[in-house]
Amino acid sequence: MPYNGQRVYELAKEFHCSEDELIDFLKKSGVYFDNRWSVVSENTYYYAQRYFLGVPIPTSKNKSQEKPKPAPPATKPEPPVPQSKPSVSKLTEQISKPALPNLNYREILKKFDATEIKKSPIKYFDAVLNVTDELLNILQDYEAAQSETIAECLKITLKLNVKYLDNPNLAPEENSLLAERQKFLAQRLELGTDEPKRKILLVKVQAENFFAELDAINGRDDSIRELAELQAEPRAGFELLVENLSRIILNAQRKVNFFAAHKDLVSKVVEAQLAWSDNYKVFKTSLREELSATCRNESIDAEIFDEWYEDWQQKRFTIEQRFLPLIKFALDGHFQKAIYNILESLQGYRDSVDKFYLHERKNIYQKFAFQVGGDLQEKFETESELYKLAEKFQRDLQTIIFSCDKTEERIFLLKWSEPLLNLPINAISSFIHDKNLDAISEEVLTQFAALKQQNFTTYLADNKAYGEAIQRRGQEYNALIFRMRKDLYKS
Repeated sequence: MPYNGQRVYELAKEFHCSEDELIDFLKKSGVYFDNRWSVVSENTYYYAQRYFLGVPIPTSKNKSQEKPKPAPPATKPEPPVPQSKPSVSKLTEQISKPALPNLNYREILKKFDATEIKKSPIKYFDAVLNVTDELLNILQDYEAAQSETIAECLKITLKLNVKYLDNPNLAPEENSLLAERQKFLAQRLELGTDEPKRKILLVKVQAENFFAELDAINGRDDSIRELAELQAEPRAGFELLVENLSRIILNAQRKVNFFAAHKDLVSKVVEAQLAWSDNYKVFKTSLREELSATCRNESIDAEIFDEWYEDWQQKRFTIEQRFLPLIKFALDGHFQKAIYNILESLQGYRDSVDKFYLHERKNIYQKFAFQVGGDLQEKFETESELYKLAEKFQRDLQTIIFSCDKTEERIFLLKWSEPLLNLPINAISSFIHDKNLDAISEEVLTQFAALKQQNFTTYLADNKAYGEAIQRRGQEYNALIFRMRKDLYKS
């Protein structure tokens, strides 16, 4: 018979031998295959045909029309070169290049008769086995071609693969945040093909299970009814299945190609993740103790310290929450070199908030400690100083925003920074609500809430107009704080 992509079990029938005999022969010959449904190579087919049937290996292009010649009975054919990997198509050769491969699932679909596949679940799952074998081969070859790149990335991300252990000094939501950050980066920067192979193998196993069930049905009394049920079982369209499996491979290859083109970025991101996580743990231990020691030395009550640290912690956690969205956006191919400046600005803002609570917070407290209603005035003064830090951060971002050519990146930075820029406004709003301050007029509260609604995206096309908008917002904030303090003083 001519070679038509036969499987192991089909060859056993053709060669009039048992499957065990054929499998034993293939293993001794060093031929790669997974199981009885594996498709054998053309070379292996003719080699096995000669061994079991004595048919010589064709040498012309039209192998199927060449007349068989009797083989010398005492001479065994030379075994084929052992295949450490299955043979692959021209698609694989393209994919093994470092550049982003052009894996077109439509080219794969051309090899199959979609009309016939729709008619028969047997043909459907037979085609699934063929496709999964081919795609697994493509992955295997790609991984071998990119082994150095994958190994290099593994060295950089090695610490990310260590299981995150909850820190007893952190609250559950804080541990969750740091664990989620580490998990995302570990998965995003995992360049091996184990996970895509696993997903493809899951599909292959389903096809193998179908044939196993088919064999079982054939041995039962009500096989016709059970075949009808098997035929009626829902399954994805073959075109969708192939497209989805191809997408799994492309996603894995895009990760490798991204790392190859952005090694410095990946290295910096991993370093930043580890440094930020360590810094937050220091904030929860050493910096907390430092603020506590300052309060004790200045005879500030423990209740006051607890209030300060809780306030500091809320702001610190909000800053920490901004790290992962920024990294996700950058690893999607945005910002390029600007990411370093953004991280530096975010870190500068974080450190300035730490410095305020450690070294300046007590001075504001001591200024109003012995005044009537001093706790209210103290809060407004505190948030005014913190607003200055947020405004400086916004101006740092302004330089970065207008260095970005893409509007998408500019809008992202505005939306991304909003929770940080609104921290002082939110703190004042919550304070007024909690204290039930009737002395603050409804008009002032309305104007204060309107500050959060100001839309900076309207100024994205003009650097000067954006800077003027920042300045106006700061003036309005300070004017409203002054009116609030004045109302409280009168009351």
